Amino acid sequence: MQLRQKALNKVKSTLHFNRLARILGVKKISYKQDLFSNQYHDKYIKYTQLPDSHLVVRSNQASLFGINGGLPNFILDWLKEAYLKSNRAYLRFIAIFDDVLVKQTVKLDTFNSIVYRAEQCETLQQQETLKQSYFKALSEHYTGLNMLPATLIVRAEGNSLANLKLLLAYYFPFEFAINLNTLEKKRIPREARGRLGQCKLGQGAIIGESFMQLGRKLNITVKIDDATFFTELEQQSSAAVDVLSTIKLICNHYVNHEVVVNVEAEYTGSEQSCLALSKDKQHTLLLGVNSNLASQRGTSQRTVRAL
Repeated sequence: MQLRQKALNKVKSTLHFNRLARILGVKKISYKQDLFSNQYHDKYIKYTQLPDSHLVVRSNQASLFGINGGLPNFILDWLKEAYLKSNRAYLRFIAIFDDVLVKQTVKLDTFNSIVYRAEQCETLQQQETLKQSYFKALSEHYTGLNMLPATLIVRAEGNSLANLKLLLAYYFPFEFAINLNTLEKKRIPREARGRLGQCKLGQGAIIGESFMQLGRKLNITVKIDDATFFTELEQQSSAAVDVLSTIKLICNHYVNHEVVVNVEAEYTGSEQSCLALSKDKQHTLLLGVNSNLASQRGTSQRTVRAL
């Protein structure tokens, strides 16, 4: 009994309190909010134990009462005035709807948690079916990728280049180099440039032809060691190009929409075979705006940019 009380007293979330109470054998839980309270801003859970394993819980869960409640202030004032006059029938009537509202909120939070939903399954087969459907939903857009690591990293409190590198390293067997342009030089349109003389009010705030601003370009270099795979990239093979496009797509989902992501594949090493000029795309190298090559002392350095 004392162990159960200590466990419940340490919980600060209504959802976790409800889950722990069910595990400890509580048969019924009712929620009741205080009409007069000075703890609306604090996270607290207080409960009263009634016979037949019934708990009456008071918490800071959003409900009809409180500063974030759904009832307007004039109704709350009217309820308080009636309460002080010992007329509590209206308060008991509204408390029924308040209890239902909190229970529905907890039910929605429980539905969003795969762990809590699995605990409510009666058989192991139901748990396995639930988990399979959950993980399938995470990977429906990327049939060959498990999106669970992406979900955990994206839901982190802050995005960083280190987390993005971990995310890419989990999915792809390549070495990544990530850098962000700290400063970028922007040109001022001619019609918006200021002049030293004959300036009108509201113009001429910036004088000159260009200005510096914080960089918004993320450059990702994918270092590839496999010459055969890189040759497929140069020949625009659909399977190889899809890998590079997927890397860029994941990066675009991770960073802010205002950041421009550039993904470039780089290969440095000996050539697998000599290059030749030919009309056959399977045996030649396609050079264009997204690829280039350079030779250095018997080794070649080639790059292909994701479109």
